[in-house]
Amino acid sequence: MSCNHDGNRLLAICPACDKKIFLHNLLQLEASKLTQTNGSMVCVTLLHGEKPNRHALTLFIDANMKVRSTQVSTAIIVSRK
Repeated sequence: MSCNHDGNRLLAICPACDKKIFLHNLLQLEASKLTQTNGSMVCVTLLHGEKPNRHALTLFIDANMKVRSTQVSTAIIVSRK
C-alpha cells in the first residue's frame, strides 16, 4: 500500500462523534503496519473521544487508501500483557 498521498485527505467521518479522520492521522503508524497481503483490507482502530463518550473506530482500508467500511465500538478493553 502506498502512503504517498496528501496527508490532509479526508478518509472518513466517525459515525459516533462526527470527528473527521484524515490520512495524516494514520501516517503516524509505522509504514509496515499499513501494508497489505494478497489484496486484503488493512484494519486500523483509532481510540478517541472524551469521557463519557470514548469509543473505538475501526477503518477497513483498501490498497488505494480508500475506507471501504467502518465499525464503532464503545466497549473497549486495553490489555498490556
